[in-house]
Amino acid sequence: MKACALTRFSFSCFLPALLQALLAPVSHAEDDAGWRSDSFIPPAPWREQQAELPAYPEEDRLLEAVIASGNYPYRVFIDPESLSIGADRVVRYAAVVTSAAGARNVAYEGIRCSTREYRRYAYGANGTWQALDDIPWERIRETGMGHYRYALYRGYLCDTSSDALKRDEILRRLRYSRGEVLDE
Repeated sequence: MKACALTRFSFSCFLPALLQALLAPVSHAEDDAGWRSDSFIPPAPWREQQAELPAYPEEDRLLEAVIASGNYPYRVFIDPESLSIGADRVVRYAAVVTSAAGARNVAYEGIRCSTREYRRYAYGANGTWQALDDIPWERIRETGMGHYRYALYRGYLCDTSSDALKRDEILRRLRYSRGEVLDE
């Protein structure tokens, strides 16, 4: 490399000095802030935690989740004692769905608000749970028998940013509203 003459301006001498001057503050700013651009680690992939089956729902403690649909023929109840929000952000609950004729379906389920999916963990029969293994997550649909899950997702369990509400807010909605957001 040839030396730059002090008396004559040379672009080939000026450019390396300019780049060094511009880049030096960036590396110092990263060090001063306590982080480095090469130290970012992508978040770990989502993992579901192990679901523990709750006590079987008792009739006298069930809270009705009003399903605001003129043609939905079932009543839906949630056991507040079973309601939990895991570290994996899944809202888990025991649901009792009854028909006008008195038929009952009892299930322990989870809703993942961030992906609008649900999963069944167990069915209830004769006062006991029948655990289900390896049931995949399914998309929550707005129609059909599972419409109640959409109503739970939209009006009771999840907020507008697709995250689970706090347990106290979910219980408040179940006790005092018809799924709509309550004013503070």
